[in-house]
Amino acid sequence: MKEIEVLKPPVIVLLGNASIKAFFPDAKKPSEMIGHKAFSTAYDATVICGFNPTRLYHNPEMLEQLTKVFQSAAELVNP
Repeated sequence: MKEIEVLKPPVIVLLGNASIKAFFPDAKKPSEMIGHKAFSTAYDATVICGFNPTRLYHNPEMLEQLTKVFQSAAELVNP
């Protein structure tokens, strides 16, 4: 997380369960948080939850969901 402290990004996209659990340790099912957005005062950034893109290999129908995650991030960066 040192990279985040150095770069100070306005948006952080979490890809995968481990990343989601690192930011939201109380999350019971990280997979249910896909698409969830929250502002982190600790990092002064909006955090958006996604999933590990390798899941697309077995579930190509999830591409639309991942695209929405990145579109949401793009809208925050380029309003």
